[in-house]
Amino acid sequence: MIILHIGLHKAGSTTVQTYLRDNADLLAEAGVIYPAIGRAERSIAHHRLAAELRADEADAGQWAQIVTLAQDNPGKRVVISSEGFQSADPAAVKRMLGDHPVKVFCYHRDAAQRFVSVYGHGTKNGFRTIDFDKVFDNQFGMKRTYIGETLKAWADAFGGDNVRVR
Repeated sequence: MIILHIGLHKAGSTTVQTYLRDNADLLAEAGVIYPAIGRAERSIAHHRLAAELRADEADAGQWAQIVTLAQDNPGKRVVISSEGFQSADPAAVKRMLGDHPVKVFCYHRDAAQRFVSVYGHGTKNGFRTIDFDKVFDNQFGMKRTYIGETLKAWADAFGGDNVRVR
């Protein structure tokens, strides 16, 4: 089975991805495979796979390797993770993975808490120069603030029973 973690942004993805990467050997012994396929060297996440999909430049060979890895390891879970998948086309992901069983996981965070986190992240990294009220207004206008449409697209591609929100 393939587990696809699609984010969301500012909902703990970095913590999940760091844990998966740093404990990959122990997790593999327990039946959870976090492959390097589709990750840049030393990267914690599969951002490259998500970015290529969004740019319509998906590397079918890497996706085929992921499917083969899952097929060669029945009973194990192959985990692919990038919050970048939340803005990718789920139908394109489905085409890459074919009929292989997939569960899609989306971690959601209360919008107000997420807005504070977005603002804090930008301020800490020196690229947030507008005040909080403007950030708050901007966030309300963003598609990713309202996840219903996003989740419906993933459910349409993989089936509602295969999409989990936490």
